Amino acid sequence: AATIHFLEKASDEFYAELDKIQDASGKIKLFLKYIEELPGPANVYGREYDTNKHLRFNWLVHPLHHELQLFQIELVERFVIEGIASGEFKTGNSRAYAHAIVINTQAIHRFRSINFEHPGTYPTPIHEFVASILLNGISK
Repeated sequence: AATIHFLEKASDEFYAELDKIQDASGKIKLFLKYIEELPGPANVYGREYDTNKHLRFNWLVHPLHHELQLFQIELVERFVIEGIASGEFKTGNSRAYAHAIVINTQAIHRFRSINFEHPGTYPTPIHEFVASILLNGISK
């Protein structure tokens, strides 16, 4: 319940910031930033998720996980469609692009857990590193 409460708060903050961004790349970068910078108890849950295999498995098969992932794919797909329409991104399958971006956000969690154990292994902030790799693949 605490995680859901703080994720809802982060969602409000995310949408307030999103309204200020004009380009599709910036919107995707903001999405990745919020994935990395989970607030309060959600961050504690994120750390536990990264290090507890039993919890990770239970979450991966939980219906809420699938619902959240579908929501994220649909959100990112809107950004991708905007980017294709504006000429910012290559023409292609917007759903596949969005799915690849969302699935690869899981890498942020893996990178973050490695950084907990071995600080400095990956650049900080990690979301900028991941965004540069993902956006390089779809940018014109």
